[in-house]
Amino acid sequence: MCRETRLKPLLLIQIWGSPHEIPKSHLEKLAPDDETGAMAQNLLAYAACFVPSEPIPINLLCATVLDNDEEVMTMLLAEDGIQRLIGLGFLTAAGRAVVMHRLISTFTIQSLPDASTQISVENTLITFIRDNKMQGVYTFAKLPISSTHLHHLMEQAIPRRDLHSARLINLWGKHLRDVGELAQAVNLFLQAYGILVQCVGKIDPESVQSLLHIGNCYIRLSAFRRAYPYLEQYLQACEQLQPPDFPKIARAADQFGIVNITLGDYVQANTHLERALELRLHYLDPDHLYVGSSLVNLCALKLKRGDYEKGREMAARALEIKLERVGENHPDTAIVLNSLADCYLGLGNLEQAEAFAQKSLTIRESTLGSQHLQTAYSLDTLGLIRMAQGQYEAANRQLTHALKIRQKTFGEAHRSTG
Repeated sequence: MCRETRLKPLLLIQIWGSPHEIPKSHLEKLAPDDETGAMAQNLLAYAACFVPSEPIPINLLCATVLDNDEEVMTMLLAEDGIQRLIGLGFLTAAGRAVVMHRLISTFTIQSLPDASTQISVENTLITFIRDNKMQGVYTFAKLPISSTHLHHLMEQAIPRRDLHSARLINLWGKHLRDVGELAQAVNLFLQAYGILVQCVGKIDPESVQSLLHIGNCYIRLSAFRRAYPYLEQYLQACEQLQPPDFPKIARAADQFGIVNITLGDYVQANTHLERALELRLHYLDPDHLYVGSSLVNLCALKLKRGDYEKGREMAARALEIKLERVGENHPDTAIVLNSLADCYLGLGNLEQAEAFAQKSLTIRESTLGSQHLQTAYSLDTLGLIRMAQGQYEAANRQLTHALKIRQKTFGEAHRSTG
């Protein structure tokens, strides 16, 4: 079944005399008694909710009028509607996307009967991004649409403080987190959590997940003591869910382990990380990405304890999983490669250490950028390898570059930049 919205009498006639004229006869071709015209009018209303002059993927715009992905005939009708809008000048084709002129967008928005059209577009966008994530895109750094659309819809939704606005805030927070804007991201996650608690309560899967986003972001900011209470709340909430969500409990244990490593409590770290791995091996596929993440974190603990060979074995297994699941040119794979470099550095095999560190750096620069915090971690490792090789000038360049990235991310007063 097709979603429908009925515009008030279109105000597009007011565009006459502007550089973008729409003849009155074109408006009449959007008459609701014509099947394609009615569909075109619906699509016009939904398109106006996006950012004007910014490409809208055609498959996303079509999704706004679909209630079921299997509705082939409705999809074909939607594509016909888009072609009519292009032919009449309401939209401009841009490859597999369309663009709406700013003036047309403005006057169409004025014709919307209520906020339901906007909310429907928000829901479609949330589903569109999540579906893209489920299809193997494991980072929100690169969205399947222009990030300005997500930001625009979030800003429009925030005043409502409802479930849709919280979901959009969380999505924008994930995007900022994955491009390295951690301070902004954690504030968004806190805002979303407050709205979710108000809308659905504390013991709800979405509220619980927001606690993890907050804790994880604080970990990335090296604010480990600030992360702790949110991780505690997350763990308690996961255990209170009916039935208990054991994969999420494993995630909490994993995050606690990371915090304990940083705070120097290696015994507690080992307890948490081993529990996380045990739960994941029980409830997930042995080649699941999260199993790989557990192995990487246990490798980090082995490195701290000086058990480089055991760490290398864990990282090597994690690399197999990451290569199978996300491929070589991915930030998750770069994390494992850097861990392997650290292991080989500890073992004194500088040639292997350099090869893995350089590979990690190349992937991070190409996928995250030269100024991302994770890029700094690869530069640190490479700098230490250069020092061990006696290449002090090269080491200084790389360590200085890493320091500048940290100062940009955390500020010069942060303990990790001292």
